[in-house]
Amino acid sequence: MHIIASGQEELIRRIVAPPLPPGWEFAGARIEGATVVARYGRPADRAVAVMTLAHPAASESAVTTRRFAVHWRLSPGARDAAALARAVVVSVRATEEGFVWTLPVAPPTEAPPPPSPPPAAPPPDPALALIEEALAIIEAAPSWEALADGSTLRAAADEWGNVVLDLARPDGGRLEARLGSAQRSVVATWLPVGADGSNPPRHPQSPDRWFAAAARVFPHLAIGTDGPPPSHDAVVLDPVGVADLLAPDVALGGDAFAGHRLVAVRIPRADGAAASALGRVRLEFSQGDAGESLEVVVAPAEALDPVFASHAGVGVGMLHFGLADRGGAKARAALLCSHLAALIARRLGVGARVVVPSGAAEVRLLDGRAAPALACDEVLNLNLDAECGQRCTFCPIKSFVPARDGGAQELESLRLQIQSAAARGQRRARLNGIDPLAFSRVLDLASALRDAGFESLEVMGPGRRFADDGFRAEFLRRSPAHTEVVVPLYGVTADVHDAVTNAPGSHAEVLRALDGLGADLAPGRLGLATVITRQNVDGFADLVRFARARGLTLWPQLPYPLRQTRHGAYADSALPESEIVARVLRSLHDADADERAACLFALANAIRHPCVLWRAERSTGLGAFEAARTLPRRSLAGVAVTDEHDPRGDGGARSLTTLHVVRSPCPEAGRCALLPACAGDHYAAYGERFGLDEFVAVGVWDLAAPGDPLRSGARRG
Repeated sequence: MHIIASGQEELIRRIVAPPLPPGWEFAGARIEGATVVARYGRPADRAVAVMTLAHPAASESAVTTRRFAVHWRLSPGARDAAALARAVVVSVRATEEGFVWTLPVAPPTEAPPPPSPPPAAPPPDPALALIEEALAIIEAAPSWEALADGSTLRAAADEWGNVVLDLARPDGGRLEARLGSAQRSVVATWLPVGADGSNPPRHPQSPDRWFAAAARVFPHLAIGTDGPPPSHDAVVLDPVGVADLLAPDVALGGDAFAGHRLVAVRIPRADGAAASALGRVRLEFSQGDAGESLEVVVAPAEALDPVFASHAGVGVGMLHFGLADRGGAKARAALLCSHLAALIARRLGVGARVVVPSGAAEVRLLDGRAAPALACDEVLNLNLDAECGQRCTFCPIKSFVPARDGGAQELESLRLQIQSAAARGQRRARLNGIDPLAFSRVLDLASALRDAGFESLEVMGPGRRFADDGFRAEFLRRSPAHTEVVVPLYGVTADVHDAVTNAPGSHAEVLRALDGLGADLAPGRLGLATVITRQNVDGFADLVRFARARGLTLWPQLPYPLRQTRHGAYADSALPESEIVARVLRSLHDADADERAACLFALANAIRHPCVLWRAERSTGLGAFEAARTLPRRSLAGVAVTDEHDPRGDGGARSLTTLHVVRSPCPEAGRCALLPACAGDHYAAYGERFGLDEFVAVGVWDLAAPGDPLRSGARRG
């Protein structure tokens, strides 16, 4: 057997790393015993090629040179591999003359006793090697990617800038590494083949090596390392100041940055009612021709919660997505935040002066005007109470607010609201109510919104009228350019859906509306809503599968009472939260991992009391509580709507109309470690109907129990 003589490393590099065809890149080479292994990558299609050089006598390879047998392994889909192979083989033949193979020297017959071996070096960590190799290959977006050896890697970041690397091997082994951005901490968990996961071995690592590897995808992880000298020693946090800080890498009308183009630089309202908004700048980015946009916030770091990443007192934050994570929007926003934060860190010195305008008059807009105190991110909510033609089991609205259509008079009143809102700087509107599309002048209303300068419109309500092709086309033609529609669906079959709506044929109309809207709207602008009731709870998992199959976001919620009563729609349709969770989890035992994860996430968005999810996870082993880990605190359904439009903000009784959701504080709140993520109260009607025994305080020590992956503080890495 021939072996590779020492001292030839530089020669080997010249042999295997010649100028390559366009698109191909040399990714490194190493000596493995009696062979040389070289790797090449093509980032455009994520192709990988591996060449092995061995002694010609050791192989019957079809490609041989004077000193080598050349073997190739290619990833599926690799293009122009023949050109790569020709270039490398030509290089091998041109430079191999000086290469030397040797034969090992036979040991003497009676060898002297060997000296004591030196202390063995610690073996290299296979988990780190796997991650570094995988990241070197993908160099791309945070999504599942197939690697050359059949593995898959997922790299994802959350709202706090923490990164999770999840590597699945084709033999069943799995590695997960959690990188805490703020603390620069790493916990790696390696599950070999056959491990049950009950007590996974953990590999605490030197953070620097892991952060350097992961920073190839998420560059904010490299903030704080050495780099070029900063170009700015001060920044003013208004549109002009932020634009100057980011230019020329990020500029209106400029080149794409991290796959997105900057299309707008905005400020929220900066008057006395929202003085805390001063210093907050919103950057809107678009991606290609998809018609979708993402917004990122740049603000003083202490004013952002959560803050994705910060440097020199300037923070970058992403808006909360939750169920609005359409088409991977949250993953794309995290990647965009990472690149923006890294850019800001390169531009600003550590001791840079950060200036926050003290009033609206000091805020500069990009067109040279002073910012008006009217710029506003509020949504104009227009309630239209036309008859819906349904009697949904959970909905008591028509028993308190009779359906009505005010025709031309109501349209005139709505126009006045629109004009007033436009003068205040509002550019987003929502059509809501019993059935806004059934309003006789709804097409004129859509035109009025667009003519007044409204940029976006959200359409709620039953949505059945969109089954009419002519109406749907005319409504979308008249509406603001960015129109989104959420259509309720209560079951995947007519039996379930129509049993909830008490309107035979409504299921078929909804399906026709979804088909038409799916064809007419840009990707990500159509979503589903549902209410989990005793009539449809056992079909909830099927509804999640339906949404995933169509690529639609699902917005689930529970029924809520409009008045304090033990009878009526709420009492007849609501179920205890623990029963809902138990019945949904029972339906997931035969689901695959992706289906189960999607259903658990949807369920966690409907259940506002995490103690119920925590107990269910402890008893079943299904990740119901883990699915809610990154969700922010949310008020009870119905209550959140009134809070959003409360003009006083004094903590008193809140109501949009005469309808009033009565609620009371949770008696366990004062001693529950989950309170920061909990609604913290209950509907009074729920307590009277079901009691509150299912809501049990969870202690800090319960969350931090040995072996429990749900440790306190896990949300922030």
